[in-house]
Amino acid sequence: MRHLRAKTITLSLLVIGLTVILGRIAIHELFQDPIAELDKTLNKLDTSLSESEAREVADHDAIPPYQGFVGSNHCVECHPEISQAYSTHPMGRSAGLAENFPENPSSTDEELFLAPYASSYDVRLAYEVQEEDRKVFHTEQALSSEGNELCRREVEMDFAIGSGQRGHSYVYYADGHLYMSPITWYSGSETWGLSPGYEKENLHFERKILDGCINCHVGRAAHVASRPHVFQPNPIIELSISCERCHGPGEDHIAFHRGELTTGTSRDPILNPSKLDQPYRNDVCFQCHLQGVSRVTHADKKDYDFRAGQALSDIWTVFLKGTKVEGKTTQAVGQSEQMLSSRCFMESQGEMSCTSCHDPHSLPTAENRIEFYRSKCLHCHQDGGTVECSLPRPQRLEIDSADSCINCHMPKLEANDVPHTAQTDHRILRQPSQTSQSDVDSEISVYQESRLAPEVIDRDSAVFMVRQAEAINDKVLANLTIPKLVSWVDEHPQDAETLSILGTAYAITGVNNTEAIIALEKALKFNSQSEYTLRQLTYLFHDLGDLETAAAYGEKLLGLNDSEYQYLGRMAHILGRLKRMDEAIKYGAKAAELQPWNFQIQGWLTEAYRLTNQPEKAEYHRILYEATRPRGEALEKD
Repeated sequence: MRHLRAKTITLSLLVIGLTVILGRIAIHELFQDPIAELDKTLNKLDTSLSESEAREVADHDAIPPYQGFVGSNHCVECHPEISQAYSTHPMGRSAGLAENFPENPSSTDEELFLAPYASSYDVRLAYEVQEEDRKVFHTEQALSSEGNELCRREVEMDFAIGSGQRGHSYVYYADGHLYMSPITWYSGSETWGLSPGYEKENLHFERKILDGCINCHVGRAAHVASRPHVFQPNPIIELSISCERCHGPGEDHIAFHRGELTTGTSRDPILNPSKLDQPYRNDVCFQCHLQGVSRVTHADKKDYDFRAGQALSDIWTVFLKGTKVEGKTTQAVGQSEQMLSSRCFMESQGEMSCTSCHDPHSLPTAENRIEFYRSKCLHCHQDGGTVECSLPRPQRLEIDSADSCINCHMPKLEANDVPHTAQTDHRILRQPSQTSQSDVDSEISVYQESRLAPEVIDRDSAVFMVRQAEAINDKVLANLTIPKLVSWVDEHPQDAETLSILGTAYAITGVNNTEAIIALEKALKFNSQSEYTLRQLTYLFHDLGDLETAAAYGEKLLGLNDSEYQYLGRMAHILGRLKRMDEAIKYGAKAAELQPWNFQIQGWLTEAYRLTNQPEKAEYHRILYEATRPRGEALEKD
């Protein structure tokens, strides 16, 4: 077995996405005069649909996600030039099989990536990447203060997410779920590092990939319609962002050109986004590139429901907070908010869109990049065919020798939530010195608020607030959401998801446990396959000391998902309290396999084996507990 070496990346590509890594502009060679070739192809797509007709194409109420989708491979026959160009575009390379991604040129067979020390722990985590028979393995080890290995976990990776400009994050499939690797390859620094967000909270191999994440990173996901964040055994149908994500389903389009369409329409049913008016045109891009501080899917919608031609507010309530710029840093996914705040956008009277500057099918070459974007600026800023910057040319050349508009007015900002990356400032500032301005104190607003019914905003804002309250156990915040949620479920009594959120809000307050149980059990009645609801009920009854009921719900929860160490650890504790030690140890041991450096699991197993008169196993886990526990943490006896 040898270390995986990432092959030299010759194409400069982006990583698509949210919460993992996301970019906008990249450079690599296409073919001679790509813009002219692409314009020819785009003209073939110009079906001159009116606004209402374009919306009709996108309308798909009660139609399952991806219905009529055929895959980008069906586009190649009639659109070879644009397909070739798009295959080298970052969106056309947004994901792939882990075994096909580049090797790391800087690693050696003796080299491990060491995570930074945590100040309160003596243990240190180390990582290695290995390849054998075209299989890629990521290994996490816990090392003692002397550098000795205490325990390890090795996981085979299935997919690499990202096009490579910024890096690749790795994902594996287990029991219906997708999980993220704790390490990411960062192309700019040519180094392995902790995955985005892991420096603040290392979730090891347990960070679950949610529907909203995977939907923006791949073309199509084989999700299970009845269960959020659950996928079929072959979880990804089309790896890279597909043509149909921007142009709508291709099945009828193909049938129309073959003379096989039976609907009797005289128009090609494919969608040309350039024919859409605002906000629908930008929302084609914003479906992935406007994440806000939070997105809440409407009660009757799923993340997979959006189709080009709709407004984001048809599917989500998107909560915005400023431009995500703080000093000279920004969040990795913030370009859309920045563009919306720019003077260029606000004074364009709805004309400016993402595609005013970005060709969604191709990228300018390295040689023509500066002139390409200069021409985009001059399209609006020219006066009689020429325009003079407010700075004299000699002074401009001192700032940037290429006299680049974007290098000056859209400088790079360091991404403060993704290591080793930078992000172009899309505020398009007139004065480069304004880059240091910050709007971290901005108030939260709702994107396309006027299009949303007040009761929908109330419901979705309450869901957003409960998520925040749950993360920090904020009883006051949770209590504020209850009237809005009660009002919603009074009108929608079979809305299982909102009932679960209401039950969670009650439980967080700590004084409404009866109401919490009623809401959660009612939610389970309408959706017995809800992992979220079963988890809440298991935890709530455990915390209340009703161990028999907690065990009953815990068994159902583990029947849906027994790959979460938290569930297994809870079940071990519940059964241990019920004196069902053999079963409890079984769950505790499996939790330790998934999370061997978790000192709480190791401490519990130490006591469990001691109580069942298994001294050798008790001593083994005591050693791991002592090595992995925070300083000052004492072993609890149950």
